[in-house]
Amino acid sequence: MRGGVVCSQASLTCAALLLRSGAPTEDCVDQQGEGLLHRAVRYGSDEFIRLWFKQGGNMALGASSRWLARASRAALCARKPSLCTAP
Repeated sequence: MRGGVVCSQASLTCAALLLRSGAPTEDCVDQQGEGLLHRAVRYGSDEFIRLWFKQGGNMALGASSRWLARASRAALCARKPSLCTAP
């Protein structure tokens, strides 16, 4: 699946360019139920996660409940505080 990794990383690069140009964050997902935030987490793109947060993106995208969304965000911020603070 090497080609899939390159393609997914390329989609994050493209999305980051759009966000930096003023495009709004959107909670859309593909046919597999994966959105941009999912991809960023899967491929370890801290830079994209930070940009998504800074632009007001939904950090709970894909969580099955509000409790899980808060717990997931709290866990992420506890592990990597730099992702949860705007530079």
